[in-house]
Amino acid sequence: MTRTFYPLGAYALRGLAWQGDRAILVDTYRGHLLSVDPQTEDTRVLNRHQRAAFVGVTDLAIEDGVLWVARRNAILYGNLDDCYLYPFVELPVEVFGLAVSAGAVYASVDGYIAVLGRATRGPLRKLPLPGAGDATLAFHNEKLWAADRLEETVYGLDPKTGEIEQRALTPFADPRGVGFWGEDLYVLYAGDEYYVRDNPNDPDNPYSVDVRDRAVVNRLEVITVPGKPRHTLSNGYLVEMVYLEELSSEDPQPVHNLNWRIALPANTDRQKVLAVEPVGMPFELQGTGDRAVAVFPLGNLAPDEAGMFGWRALLELRGIKYEVRPEDVDNVPLLSPEMQAEYLIDDDDLGMNLPEIRQAAREAVGDESNILLKMLKIRNYV
Repeated sequence: MTRTFYPLGAYALRGLAWQGDRAILVDTYRGHLLSVDPQTEDTRVLNRHQRAAFVGVTDLAIEDGVLWVARRNAILYGNLDDCYLYPFVELPVEVFGLAVSAGAVYASVDGYIAVLGRATRGPLRKLPLPGAGDATLAFHNEKLWAADRLEETVYGLDPKTGEIEQRALTPFADPRGVGFWGEDLYVLYAGDEYYVRDNPNDPDNPYSVDVRDRAVVNRLEVITVPGKPRHTLSNGYLVEMVYLEELSSEDPQPVHNLNWRIALPANTDRQKVLAVEPVGMPFELQGTGDRAVAVFPLGNLAPDEAGMFGWRALLELRGIKYEVRPEDVDNVPLLSPEMQAEYLIDDDDLGMNLPEIRQAAREAVGDESNILLKMLKIRNYV
């Protein structure tokens, strides 16, 4: 199976489902229902005679060969042979995401997930919508999945209660569709990207920064790590990091017996150090783990002596989401007065020390005592 592929000839893609070994997506701007081979990126238009019906579609699902789509405040269904759509139900609000199981239809709207009976077409229950933005949905192996565009997070939910069982950061921005190819979870990312435009017809300004549509489908790794705190890792990047110092004196004078210490990157829950090597001159390693330090014995330096030294590291960096529950922090002690005062220092122009901000925080928290629930109440208040 391919890890990443780019649908061709698309403007504004929404939704992701799978029919066999081909991905099914909608170009909501032009109304094209697309079938994409992930191996070759061969892209075909399925609804050659039903294009208008798919303009404005926000999400789609395929269950037992039946095609389902969400368009504005309506949910419709049809088949992939003629792509003719029939009305299923209309909701009083716009539908952003859609998932279908054997007995239920899940529709994400503003603030919650509406669950409808597939046979009765009537409401069954409401589930809380995770995240802070609109979400696209998928149903797989008795679990409901939601991808929040604003928080760039994919959530695995209990379809009966809406309880969050897993959450993973996405490696790209603007997740617009989520679906399973076999047992692998794939996410559609669709938005704008900046690029350097080469215009040979303008000799005075041949290069300019412009914006174009971007669409990519990428397999999302969801790695649950048990323990305390429990956390979930997602796709990673191989990163080369360089820390370099240069010998350059503003006031030339000799320096004697100089040792220069530079901290080295540490292994953490989301970061693994694969290799570290010196740059410019060798160093001596002191300490271990997250306290490892590179010591450069520079010795005696003459006035105006030139040189450089440092290190180059190869790191594996992954997205991480901690699964901390309110009951895990019931007995967390209060911050010390010194730490509280340091928290209010306005060193990032956040205005945390302003009376209005502090009063808003008090109003949001109310009589809540759990520190995690306090944070959630402040976030929801904002």
